[in-house]
Amino acid sequence: MQIRQKGAVVLMLCQFFLLAALVLSMTSATAVFSQYKKVQSEAEYRKRFWLVEAGLECAFALFASRSVEKRGSIKQLTSRCDLPANLEVTWVLETEKGEENYLITSTIGRLSLSQRLIVYEKPVYRVIWLKGSWRDFE
Repeated sequence: MQIRQKGAVVLMLCQFFLLAALVLSMTSATAVFSQYKKVQSEAEYRKRFWLVEAGLECAFALFASRSVEKRGSIKQLTSRCDLPANLEVTWVLETEKGEENYLITSTIGRLSLSQRLIVYEKPVYRVIWLKGSWRDFE
């Protein structure tokens, strides 16, 4: 007795197409997930970058208002700038040619930015960012 199988080829083709669709959808889902994680990481980095830059700007404002000592950190002055507690801003005085040259470093976790500023006492008190530091506006 011989059994004739009808539709076996169609069943195999359907199974193959379903398997191909599954592989493509899994590949697509993996790509979307990795892209999502990349965007999330970039957003977190930008957030930390702007917080670190805010620390530099806060230090500049404190120097301009004569609210800082020659050496130190901004820990005691964080409430004046609304900075987060995990942001660390320090400065070091380097005197060159009668100018007060400060190296200001702002750090959150592993992200750190440094910038130099000069404080001129005479004839008029003024504070400027040093050319050649990480950004120049001129």
